[in-house]
Amino acid sequence: MSGLRVCCIALLVCGVNAAPAAFSREPTIAERYQAVGDKVRHVIKEMKGVTQNRTERDDMRALEHLLREYDRAVHAHDWKKAYSIGKNMRVYMSRAKVVAGESTMRKEARARADAERRHQEEMAQRERHHEEQMFMEGRHNDHVKIYLWRKYGIAP
Repeated sequence: MSGLRVCCIALLVCGVNAAPAAFSREPTIAERYQAVGDKVRHVIKEMKGVTQNRTERDDMRALEHLLREYDRAVHAHDWKKAYSIGKNMRVYMSRAKVVAGESTMRKEARARADAERRHQEEMAQRERHHEEQMFMEGRHNDHVKIYLWRKYGIAP
């Protein structure tokens, strides 16, 4: 009986010690490198469509290229090569994070500019239509008729 008690106590002690160890497990080397790759993928995703100049586009292309090499090295468990590629990505990532951080602001600014441009085009079209209507009804002065004729080719 005492042997059974010793086994039960040993199992309880092992079980109690094993549970916290399972929850506080350190990530493996592969998981750490994959997490870095995931961060780079997220930054590239945020950058797409909001790059404004050639440097930003070149940084994005360089990151995409380096990420492919990085993934190959991680998949092959070549940690030295993956570390080296990761060091090369740091310069591009520092600039890319700024662009990715501004992506929402840049998208909103582009949407506002597009809306303003559409509004201006619509107002210009309404103005042209109004001038043509006034011209056809004969309610314009002669100098306005000559202006419309020169600008739009509308004969008086």
